[in-house]
Amino acid sequence: MAESHRDHNKSSNTSSSKNYRNSKDEIERYTRKRTHIEMENIDAKVYVGNVLTEKVTDDELLNFFKPFGKIADIRVFKDHIFVQYNRVDDAKKLIKEAQIPMILKGKKLDVLPARDIRSTSTKSSSTDRSSKRRHDTTYQ
Repeated sequence: MAESHRDHNKSSNTSSSKNYRNSKDEIERYTRKRTHIEMENIDAKVYVGNVLTEKVTDDELLNFFKPFGKIADIRVFKDHIFVQYNRVDDAKKLIKEAQIPMILKGKKLDVLPARDIRSTSTKSSSTDRSSKRRHDTTYQ
């Protein structure tokens, strides 16, 4: 079953009721999750930019991207998401279909293959994506 995860500016709960054991358990879960994420097939992951993440629900995202293949995970961040498919062919199908503009909540989506940030510099990756977005956006 696919999951959807939202990044809320990485805010953390600093409540004094949180004890050391709970904190340790959370760290262990986070470490296991990071290991799983790193092992995901980057070729089956798609970057989708220009998403109104504050106005779209997790169910709407799943329903929008489900026709392209079985979704393993969706990571939601501010203005962009990553869709992880179970199969590389499904990710390629979405990327190919996106050559015809895809619209979600009135916004044209930027659909690109995800990149492994360990193999490229973060600066060049974000520059490439923002320059693409600049060409697609009109300013008033």
